[in-house]
Amino acid sequence: MANPGLGKSSLLRRMAIGLAAFGVWPMVLGDIKGEHVAMIEALGGAVLPLGRGVGHINPLDDAG
Repeated sequence: MANPGLGKSSLLRRMAIGLAAFGVWPMVLGDIKGEHVAMIEALGGAVLPLGRGVGHINPLDDAG
């Protein structure tokens, strides 16, 4: 909701890495452009690619 190039993604990345250092697990939901994939993988997280014909999430699955 702001002008491009003002550092919104950079701020989010910095906050997520800082909070991860304190034990908070960052979740980036709906990363349309894939800007935060490398950061999440570097922090040891899982990236679930979703889209038309690619992957799925079943919220009713208890995942045992």
